[in-house]
Amino acid sequence: DNNFWLTVPPLISPDDIDYPISGYCTSRSCPAEITREWLNKHRFPAADLISIPFGESKVTVLNGKCDVFIDDSIKNFIELQSNGILCYLKTRPHNVKFDVGHFRVNDAKQFLDKVRGLN
Repeated sequence: DNNFWLTVPPLISPDDIDYPISGYCTSRSCPAEITREWLNKHRFPAADLISIPFGESKVTVLNGKCDVFIDDSIKNFIELQSNGILCYLKTRPHNVKFDVGHFRVNDAKQFLDKVRGLN
């Protein structure tokens, strides 16, 4: 149900984003238009949207197009890291049991601070 996706609360506030966003990549079981509507509804910065079929790899679409990524899925985190895409794991109840060291971030500020530290 597409209405479900429109009611999902954001994991971060767009007000915490003070760094240029190159794009969004999501794997949801809904049309890309629904994700775009959700981003607009929650006032996220305008940027390209890559929507891949649910369960498919983000690596194939991000390889060569992405320097740094944040995800809450341990599966995506491992796959991206293993394929040369720097990824940080956003803390969520379903992933706290995984020890990813300094690649864990709790919020957008922590993520952006780490990204700034790369330069």
